[in-house]
Amino acid sequence: MKLINKKGLASRVLAELILGSVLVVILIALIYSSARNSNTTESACLQSLMLYKKMDDPNVIKCPFNTVNISSKDLADSLIAKEVLSCWVKFGAGEDVINLKTGESFCYTCSIVKNSLSETIRFDVTKILDNLLNLDRGDTLHFGENNLKMETSELSQGDLLYIYIVMNKTKDSIFMPYVEISNQKKEFCNFEANSLR
Repeated sequence: MKLINKKGLASRVLAELILGSVLVVILIALIYSSARNSNTTESACLQSLMLYKKMDDPNVIKCPFNTVNISSKDLADSLIAKEVLSCWVKFGAGEDVINLKTGESFCYTCSIVKNSLSETIRFDVTKILDNLLNLDRGDTLHFGENNLKMETSELSQGDLLYIYIVMNKTKDSIFMPYVEISNQKKEFCNFEANSLR
């Protein structure tokens, strides 16, 4: 019968606890850093829009678009909802952060989504809106069905889906922002800089 060295066992357990604790702290730091990075990009975008508002120079806008692959049919609606929410937040969550003039429009590409599956994906506004409510970070307060326009309800294998922010100020000075989901690349929503038309 072999005797167990209690001192050696206690040292080993203590070392494993310390190593486990360090790994948990590193994992939490990575998760926090990733979430913070996303919010930093949204914040930097919003700040550049406010600078644009003062300088009236579209080249100061620093809002990079996301490129995303759909690799699971079951997660397609939630992935699109996440991109819609990110777009909405980056561009002021329904507020006129760029101070559009009456009759003016603004369009910017937020995300390009690619169907990496070997099948067609179908989605609808209701599912995307439901997923938006599940993602609510307090930013969707001003987001409703009128703020989402879908030009397509399906995405074939290898096809691209474009998610745009579109803001209009009508002749009656009513500000109308919405996020548009389209399978068409809009020429007036270029990727390098925004465009007022």
